[in-house]
Parts: sequence; structure tokens; C-alpha cells
Amino acid sequence: MSSSTNVRAVLARFAWFAVMVSLFVAAFAPRVAFAFTPPTLEGPVTDKAKVLSVVEKERITQKVLALKAAHGHEVAVLVVPTLGGETVEDFAYKTAKAWGLGSAERDDGVLFLVATAERKIRIETGKGVGGDLTDVDASRIIRDNVAPELKSGRYGAGIEAGVDAIGARFSGVAPPAKPTPSGGGMSLLSVLVVVVVLVAIVAFIGLFVY
Repeated sequence: MSSSTNVRAVLARFAWFAVMVSLFVAAFAPRVAFAFTPPTLEGPVTDKAKVLSVVEKERITQKVLALKAAHGHEVAVLVVPTLGGETVEDFAYKTAKAWGLGSAERDDGVLFLVATAERKIRIETGKGVGGDLTDVDASRIIRDNVAPELKSGRYGAGIEAGVDAIGARFSGVAPPAKPTPSGGGMSLLSVLVVVVVLVAIVAFIGLFVY
């Protein structure tokens, strides 16, 4: 066997070995790279994305503490810059479990999560919350009270509206309805109709003027 043949055989074996290593890394590396570590709990409001002002954070904190005192359910607000590859459902569930929100016996904690990069919102509830805040309630609060404010970049207003709606639901009151446009203004079509009617009236009157 010539030396060139030996070299090709060695290179072939090396290429095969490199392919196998690449496949192994591709299969297992993502699991290591995206291993989930819950954020550190900083209090009733944990703003990792730094989107809340000091005044907004303090006001929301006081409302969250008031919910705990009035209804017994522990609510925590978490704002993160990204989900880091997790789904919003998994991120919220794993974080709520790691933080141990609510009573261990009743499992009645609530996590209000906002991820700014992915524009995702989740209200994760423990089983002990029960009918005080159902999944349907949570979805409605996100859609009607929180999302409209967040879409406009008003994170403080949106999160505060969400906390207020959660509190209303704890009190047995339906969350505030989605705002509807006021009917005070006239549409372009209405204006055109009025103009046409006025022109017709003026033209009709003009038939009797010389």
C-alpha cells in the first residue's frame, strides 16, 4: 500500500470521527446551552428588564402586597428581557415552582410574567387559586387590560392594570371590560352625507330665488 493511500485512509477515518463528534454535540449541546435557571426573586416586583420607573415599581409593589393582605394569595410580578429559548408557559411554570409562591399546602401563588423581547405575557396560577382566577380570566386580563398598554410601550400602566384586574377577580368582580372607542366623533362618511344633504337643500331653495 502506497503512502498516499495510507494518508487517504487516515483522513477518511478522521473525517468519519469528526462527523460522529459533530452529531453528538448537535444532539446534546443544546440541552446544556439552554439549561433553565430561574431568575432571582427580588420581592413582589422583579424587574429584570428595567422597564419600570422607581415610582411605578413602588406603586405596583404596594398593590401586590395589598392583594396578599386582603385575599391571602401571593402574587409576584416578573419582567424579563428574554425567555432565553423557553416557552412562556415553561418559563412561568418553572419560575413559579422555584420561587415557591403561595402556601405550600394550598399551592395558591400567582406569577404575572412579561417577556419584553418576545412580547409574551403569562399569568401562572397555582391549583389552590381555583375559581378566584381561572385560566379564562387570566387570558381575558392579558388580552383586554395588559396587552393594549404594552403594545404602546407603557409597561408600568399595563402591569398595574393587570394587577388591578387580578385584584378585582379575587374580589369576585369581573375584570374591567376592554375599552371601546368613543362615539363622540363623526366618521368621514357621516361628514360627506351631511355635506351632500346641505348642498341638496341649498340647491332646492335656490329654485325659488331669482
